[in-house]
Formats: sequence, C-alpha cells, structure tokens
Amino acid sequence: QRRARREPLAYITGEREFWSLRFHVTPEVLVPRPETELLVEVTLELAKRLEKNHPIKILDLGTGSGAIAVSLAKELDDIEVWATDLSAPALEVARSNALRHGGSEKIHFIEGDMFCPVRGQRGFFDMVVSNPPYVRQSELQNLAPEVRTWEPKLALVGGSDGLDFYRRIMEEADLYLTDRGIVALEIGADMGSDVCRLIASAGRFSPASVYQDYAGRDRVVVARKLPADAIY
Repeated sequence: QRRARREPLAYITGEREFWSLRFHVTPEVLVPRPETELLVEVTLELAKRLEKNHPIKILDLGTGSGAIAVSLAKELDDIEVWATDLSAPALEVARSNALRHGGSEKIHFIEGDMFCPVRGQRGFFDMVVSNPPYVRQSELQNLAPEVRTWEPKLALVGGSDGLDFYRRIMEEADLYLTDRGIVALEIGADMGSDVCRLIASAGRFSPASVYQDYAGRDRVVVARKLPADAIY
C-alpha cells in the first residue's frame, strides 16, 4: 500500500545501500544515490595524495544521512570530518549511521547552515565536499513522484537555476580551506560549465576539473585553492 502511494522503498524499509554499506534513512533525509559514490571516490583519491603530518580535515556541507562523511571515515584512517546540516532530525540519522559503521569518533556532526557552524575555523580544512541541492525550481514537477512528493525539498531544490548553493559555497570556501586546499562538489549532469564559471569567477581557485560518472555525464567538479602569493 505504501508503494502504491509511490513512497520510496528506502523509506519503507528504512535502509539504502551506499558505498557497500547499509545506511539508515528516513523522510528527513535525501535517499543516497549511486551517482554520489563518484564524489566519495574522487575525494578519497585526492585525500590520499595530500601529504599531511596530521589527520586530513574534511568539511562535509549538508551531510543529510551522513553517507559521504561516514563512507570517507570508513575508508581513511587518518581523517577528521566536520559534517554540517541545517536539519536536526537529519543529523540524528547521520549520527546513527556513524555509530552503525564505526566511524563516529572521526566525525563531528554540527547543526547549522552551511559554513555557519565552523565560523571559527578559517584556513583549517584540507577539503570541502558537498552534494548540495541542485534541482531547478521549474524541474521539480518533472521528477518522479517518489522524489518530488516524499524527499525533503530543502535537500533537492537549488533555486531557479539550480546554482544557489554553489554560489554560496564558492563565496566562502576559500576562507575555510588551507592553502592548496580542495573543494569537491557533486553537480547536475548539465551544470559542469556553469559551476566551473562560478569557480573561475571566485578568483581564488585553480581551473576546475570535471569528472564524469559511469554513464558519461558530468557529476563532480574539483578545484584547488591557490596559495595567497599566487592571487593577483
């Protein structure tokens, strides 16, 4: 009966597999998508290249179910993750997933909007990662009923052009990153050039790289913060 109402199976069972882990999900969080595994994969690849004499510090903006943060903590031994979310119920789900998979000691879950909970940690993070809301407002009605009716709108819609959260992230990301720190963002399949332009207009990052998913669609954008003496 619940499926007949087009309720997502993940909400009915309370679980969704992501990164070969079983994640607890509720209607308070977006159902983790397979496409987002590419963001985890790219982040891990880049993190392993960082030469640090301290745990790698990663900020996960809008953590939702905690799928990204928990997967990273599961894979990397020398890591600390700060995971923010505006939704207290979403953070409860994320905490439960960290406890379930044994990564809770590596993750700081903090309630608040985007960078607000880490205002005192400027120049602190080696990486900023996010799967922000990027559905255009006009496209919401075209999504499957399982998505548009049941999943949280706050986690889906990124304004009229889908870019609102990318603008917010790129306005502030450099303040919280170390020199040569990395920003890695999931994007919509047709947003690569737009997000790359936003990163370029920020003026404080190297030219962005776009990674494609297994279907050949743009899915992740990565850029590195320029050291202070390289910004003119």
